Amino acid sequence: MAATTNSNHPHILLATDRDPQAQEHLDYAIKLGNRLGARVTLYHAIPPRSLVLHAPLADNLAAADQSLEEVQRSLKDTVSTLAADRPVHVEIEEAADPKAAILAAADRLAADLIVLPTHGRTGISRAVIGSTAEQVIRRATKPVLLLKDHMLQHGELYLEADGPMLIATDVSPASVAAHTPAVALARRLGQPVRLLSIVDDPVLPPFGGGAPAAPPPVDHKPAIDARTKRLREMVLALDSHAPIEVEVQVSVNAVDLIVRRAEEMHAPLLVMTTHGRRGIARMLQGSVAEQVVRRSTTPVLIMPMPK
Repeated sequence: MAATTNSNHPHILLATDRDPQAQEHLDYAIKLGNRLGARVTLYHAIPPRSLVLHAPLADNLAAADQSLEEVQRSLKDTVSTLAADRPVHVEIEEAADPKAAILAAADRLAADLIVLPTHGRTGISRAVIGSTAEQVIRRATKPVLLLKDHMLQHGELYLEADGPMLIATDVSPASVAAHTPAVALARRLGQPVRLLSIVDDPVLPPFGGGAPAAPPPVDHKPAIDARTKRLREMVLALDSHAPIEVEVQVSVNAVDLIVRRAEEMHAPLLVMTTHGRRGIARMLQGSVAEQVVRRSTTPVLIMPMPK
């Protein structure tokens, strides 16, 4: 989100699928825009009418069969319900691939941030349309804020949460590149920051036959000390006025730990970086960021991998 530090009025592209469940997500995004003094564009990609014959597989039959003019009127009605400090622009277009359309619109409109409500569809719907959110975060060149239904199900305004913005980092070059824009965002929102890094705890294989023997204890202290020193060096290099703490944990399951710590510290935002794995590596390891998004009860801001 580096562009936000250079602009008095950053630009948020708020993508909507016009799902009735998305109202809380829209309200959250508008409040975020108000806090940042941002311009907001409410964006919707409507399927071309030639694809309406596939509407029985869609989640919203009526929406699939509406004209651009009808959708435009509907979105303007939605905008009238949003408590935005600045006018909200509405943009719609026909697009067979909503994922590509969202990314193209973000580039065309020079958006600094994409906000994407996602409803975690499963079954036949997911098989047919895929996961828009996951495809967007894999291909995005701009930060993407994911808002799933369960993140806002209690109606808590996370922007007012009393905990620090949590930045999960593995201190890889891609992860480190996200620190500066994430800290700049925290400073703009008036939030403290905590850098969380996880030292892998190797899963030892079960010992074999014969007399059982306990596996030798693993001394994690050297790895913890080295990682803590590295994080503190990063903090010094950030040149930030926002308070920054560091935390190093040992875990065999990074996803579980990241989700749990965000909940425990009442983090308003959880920041992660994608690493752009492809092929066999992705099949075997998956994406920690995507797994966190599926399970987190905290809004997740995904920073793109540097190109």
